[in-house]
Amino acid sequence: MCFGDGTGSLPSSSDVSAETNASSEVALGRATSGTTIIIKDPVPDSGSDFAFTTTGILAPTSFSLDDNAYGTLANTRTFIALTAGSYTVTEAAAAGCSTTVACVDPDGGSSTVGTNIATIDADASETITCTHTNT
Repeated sequence: MCFGDGTGSLPSSSDVSAETNASSEVALGRATSGTTIIIKDPVPDSGSDFAFTTTGILAPTSFSLDDNAYGTLANTRTFIALTAGSYTVTEAAAAGCSTTVACVDPDGGSSTVGTNIATIDADASETITCTHTNT
């Protein structure tokens, strides 16, 4: 199975390991792991790249997103095969922008801190989607 990071590159060994670990957990009858989706949505659309950092169990620990039509970067980053736990996704401050973060978490455990940090509480089999919006 092959999946990329939106840049056309091949998956890293950590992506493959995560997928293999998730398959092993299912085979052993354990709860499947969770998924977190980060979406970038500047209003209006922007030609800028937006930098993010992560803590906790997320890898890579830094990445960039944008939503312009050039296609060099994706506007979405998906983290799969996550074990349950807490972690954060922080968008670097962008000059002249006001940032808000909204997370959809099935059990309501995720929240935002300030205006640019998503604090995510991942549970087994849960999919959490956080949208970072700049205006």
